[in-house]
Amino acid sequence: MQDSINECNIEFRQFFNEVILTGSGKWLLFLPEKQSYKLLNVAIATGYNPNTQVEELPALGYALDWVSRVKPGYPANAREPLEHLWSTISLLIRAGADIYVMFQDPQTPSSGTWYNPDYFAYCCVVLDEWDAALQECGYDPREVARESVRRLREHDARQDVYCSAVDEDELRLPLREGLGRRTGRVFEEL
Repeated sequence: MQDSINECNIEFRQFFNEVILTGSGKWLLFLPEKQSYKLLNVAIATGYNPNTQVEELPALGYALDWVSRVKPGYPANAREPLEHLWSTISLLIRAGADIYVMFQDPQTPSSGTWYNPDYFAYCCVVLDEWDAALQECGYDPREVARESVRRLREHDARQDVYCSAVDEDELRLPLREGLGRRTGRVFEEL
């Protein structure tokens, strides 16, 4: 396979840069079909970053979105169906895609809802496919789910929160009449 990658390297990079990365053909990489799987495999072998944002979603989120779109009629509606619907997702994971990446749904950014791939898979009703892809890549889906929930909670706790290193309840301000001596403080005489 390495020889075939090297042979098509220059031609593919030109096609990939013009059509896939800059054009409207980005979706070609994430369709759960054999041709798209091969294209994505070659793209990764020639330097494609699996953590790239695709139309405001991380590559994993985009792939999960495509799986949710084709799932109802799969494999009947696919030209060349893959053996497993989640194969594209597992290919991205094996290539180093961040399985805990945080992102907002570009359809509803004003909702303030943040996702990671695990929660996005749940919302897209493709959790079984996500779990199968994780297992195929050697991850424990239950452990990934626990860590995903922890990270989402931590992320939500940091959003729109005012933080101060000063404990304002303990802070004693000067008297209204002017600067006065604060009780409870020890001053040394010079």
